[in-house]
Amino acid sequence: MKKIIIGFVTILIVNFVFISVAFAQIEPNNSQSPQPIGTNSIQPSPSPSFSQPTGTSPLPSNSNSPLPQQSQNVSPSPSKSPVSSDSDSLVVNIAKKINAILVIPEDILVFLVSNISFITEKNVLVVQFYFYMIFMLFLVGTIAFEIYNWIKKIKPWGTIYDSKSKQPVGLATVRLFSAEEKKLLQTVVTDQEGRYNFLVQPGNYYIEVIKEGFHFPSRIITSDNDGQYTNLYKGENISINKENAFLSSNIAVDSSKEVVAKKFSLSFIMIVNYLRLPLLVVTTIIALVFLFVLQATSALIIVIVLAVFWFSEIYYALKGHK
Repeated sequence: MKKIIIGFVTILIVNFVFISVAFAQIEPNNSQSPQPIGTNSIQPSPSPSFSQPTGTSPLPSNSNSPLPQQSQNVSPSPSKSPVSSDSDSLVVNIAKKINAILVIPEDILVFLVSNISFITEKNVLVVQFYFYMIFMLFLVGTIAFEIYNWIKKIKPWGTIYDSKSKQPVGLATVRLFSAEEKKLLQTVVTDQEGRYNFLVQPGNYYIEVIKEGFHFPSRIITSDNDGQYTNLYKGENISINKENAFLSSNIAVDSSKEVVAKKFSLSFIMIVNYLRLPLLVVTTIIALVFLFVLQATSALIIVIVLAVFWFSEIYYALKGHK
């Protein structure tokens, strides 16, 4: 489950990056009114402007020589950088090729061009390209999760896990017996991830799990599936029909309440022992500061209570050394 959540978060982050790149590459075009899809916008060509060439003296009026042709002062069209034009054309060409795969409906395109200023008829293919990229990311993510689920089902090991916490049980002893002869055949110990397996030949077998503080078979889990754990073994005989087969069923075990309570109490006692004195010292210092600075009655009461605690600590410490 943790890997699935990480995968989904990764896909969302990558999608956000792609959308950000798309918005960064699409320049706003507020000066040009949006044109509907399918119409050709033809602008009249501007008439050339003529001007006297810079740096030449005016011609005399009595000159018999023919007038020179007046030069056209045509402003050069702005040129795009080769890298930018190549990348834009590449995106547009890819968008045209994938247009048959992922087609945005015409009415949606008209709505986008008419209502969003930076989407025009020119760059609508770029927008469609990034929609396709987002779709492909979700598709690849779905395929990856399916492959992961498939690998998990055919993995050559089983897992011993706690039926309550769903956590793997490490260092559990797993024994394989022959169903006919009741004979012990193999014994393995699970790793820290609770994994085990047996390589067996055709025959009938059953499994026993031994771990202090746990009971097998589970009385809590009685179905064949338990969330991420599938193909559960519950103590029945297993029939194997092919050579060199892996026996790797997942097995749930129930933790005993006494052990859980004991572990919890020991952990609580350890936490108290580690934090008791540091907390007492820090609280006493703060209370003394409040007492001398604020001179409040509440601070005095707190200091008296802390003094009782200090007396108790010193008393039991001296008693333990006797």
